[in-house]
Amino acid sequence: MEKQNRTILDIELEQALRDAFSDLLGAKVLEIEKDAVWGGYKIKIERVDISKFRELAKKYSYSQGYFTISLVQALPVLKELEGKGILPNEGGLASKWSLREAEKRAKYNEEIEKKAAELKKKVEGLLNASVLSLEHHLEEEYVSVKLERLELARFKELANRYRYSNGWFKIPLKDLGIEEPMSVPEILSSR
Repeated sequence: MEKQNRTILDIELEQALRDAFSDLLGAKVLEIEKDAVWGGYKIKIERVDISKFRELAKKYSYSQGYFTISLVQALPVLKELEGKGILPNEGGLASKWSLREAEKRAKYNEEIEKKAAELKKKVEGLLNASVLSLEHHLEEEYVSVKLERLELARFKELANRYRYSNGWFKIPLKDLGIEEPMSVPEILSSR
């Protein structure tokens, strides 16, 4: 009997998830699968017009008929279900553990974005040019940056000062005030 009740609860949770994801995506959800490895969701929706599809594809990864929604992106849905008192403590398609994990990941992502913005600002200040993209290579002594299109004289000046390859300048960490190679968390926590 308890197994039957649990099944009913699972069905209710799945329907609540479908409704909440339908609201989030603005399209009716047909299927929901939880990825046990990274904790996100694979969601199949009804057929939508091309403009709506493009809008969703910009926000969420799309492959083989499913949109992939990370736990962080699913945070509003999980909070809504918790507010309704539907979210179980563990197991199933969604749980309070999923909510806590999504909150932790969202906070971590926010911190990384903030630190990356600070690093980008340092690079822009050093080079006096707008940075389009920035990458840090683990345990390396440089940051790779892709800059806005520069005048030829300015480009040559920067290319002579910093290594340039395939559209990327390699800026030494010491030029940014960072003395030795660090891992990403250390770089992101340094000021």
